[in-house]
Amino acid sequence: MRSRFEKLCSDLFNRMMDALKTAISDAKMTRADVDEILLVGGSTRIPKVAKMLQDFFIGKEVKRSINADEAVAYGAAVLAADLTDENSAAMQDLVLLDVTPLTLSMKNLDGTLSTVVKRNTPIPTKQTQGRQTVYGNQTTVTFKIFEGERARACDNHILDKFTVSGFPPRPRGEMKLDSTYEIDKNGILYVSAVKRSTGKQNSIMITNYRGRLSKRDIEQMLKDVEKYKQEDENERRGMAAKN
Repeated sequence: MRSRFEKLCSDLFNRMMDALKTAISDAKMTRADVDEILLVGGSTRIPKVAKMLQDFFIGKEVKRSINADEAVAYGAAVLAADLTDENSAAMQDLVLLDVTPLTLSMKNLDGTLSTVVKRNTPIPTKQTQGRQTVYGNQTTVTFKIFEGERARACDNHILDKFTVSGFPPRPRGEMKLDSTYEIDKNGILYVSAVKRSTGKQNSIMITNYRGRLSKRDIEQMLKDVEKYKQEDENERRGMAAKN
């Protein structure tokens, strides 16, 4: 029965290991840099999970020194307290950090992307990027906002778009704007663009619940990054050579 159970769950075990490898890579670490392996969450009671972790970390002992269920419940309670701005003494010495799951970018005229907020940037965060008109007598500028790690916009996920209008006809590049991405601690994204000459602004708000990718979608996009890594590098080199 145990072997049957492990076979049925093999895809879940593999996803767990993929997430672990990604976390170590994103932190710019190696498995040798990990000092302790502390198991939390009910599924860590599965013997196969502990065995896979121990094998991955080359025989290091996996520790069960805290209650696996209580640790998760405690963490959820701390996060809830932080989101509701709880100011009790128990919260004073705690610092909670969340990060952006994918890179946020603006689409360029040639179909490539300009990164504004890199993946794994701690939130809340606020980043500003300068833009300008790209052809003569341009009276409007449309901002298309994407999330993802691929080289071209068409291979990423579009979140939304908005337009800033009312530019007087001028030569290419003369009219300039500042586009700002701001993500609050609840993961809500605010994007705005301001014309430098007049201060006129347009903006949108993108919440976690409208147009955003699911966790499974994000996992698949991160797998695609590795799958198409060489293709994307060639694409970026080609675009850089044209510019």
